[in-house]
Amino acid sequence: MELGYVKARAEVSNDTEARRRCGLPTSTFYTWPEERRQQLLEIAQGYKRDAVARALQILEDSLTEAAELKAKGLKSRKEHIAQAAADSILDRVLGRAKQPVEHGGELNVNVTYGNDRPDAQE
Repeated sequence: MELGYVKARAEVSNDTEARRRCGLPTSTFYTWPEERRQQLLEIAQGYKRDAVARALQILEDSLTEAAELKAKGLKSRKEHIAQAAADSILDRVLGRAKQPVEHGGELNVNVTYGNDRPDAQE
């Protein structure tokens, strides 16, 4: 039962959902000593950290291949694919182009000073 709870708890953000997922009755969960429940939570959090680390490593290992595939899209005979690849590469490398913001009507600005008076001397 503890292993099922730990696996479920590593996948969700709260005890209630973990208990529901692994079919652990609430009454059973609360018969476990508080110290043991805390230990199980720490184990679950460790599993979650390890899973995130593994996922990031997979993505990092695939980074070059993904970049090459994206760059390969530039040579596509289909204009829309080449254009999408170019836009994506430019956005990632240079950042998205700034979009103009239009505003109509009034704009009121209130300035608050840390000492509540603009003429106060420190």
